Amino acid sequence: MGTTVSALIVARAGALRDALEALISTVPPINQVEVMDENENIFQKIPLIKPSMIILEANPPDHSKAGCLKALKERFPDIPCILIVEEIYQERSSDFSRADAVILEGSPPEELIGLIQHHLHPVRSD
Repeated sequence: MGTTVSALIVARAGALRDALEALISTVPPINQVEVMDENENIFQKIPLIKPSMIILEANPPDHSKAGCLKALKERFPDIPCILIVEEIYQERSSDFSRADAVILEGSPPEELIGLIQHHLHPVRSD
């Protein structure tokens, strides 16, 4: 049996989250996608889910998202985190500098796929 390569999407319920789930489920080597609402306790779920990557929606922008990202990278430094932002200024914000990658909402799907594959490159499935 192959290795589980999972992505965890943390986003508000809605069209963006649904589209991310549909897109990411087609990206090799990912073979499992978990979705959770931004209001759920991500720090309790990560040890249970054991994601290979986290995709975090940063909208609406506020300091709680920056704090969440900082805590994520402190507690789980080896899990790549891609941040999806709504505005270009957020992409350059020092609040989000701990993200492994930042992408604008509405970017071409190929750009997100490329980021995912780049950050999962060390992960191989059997």
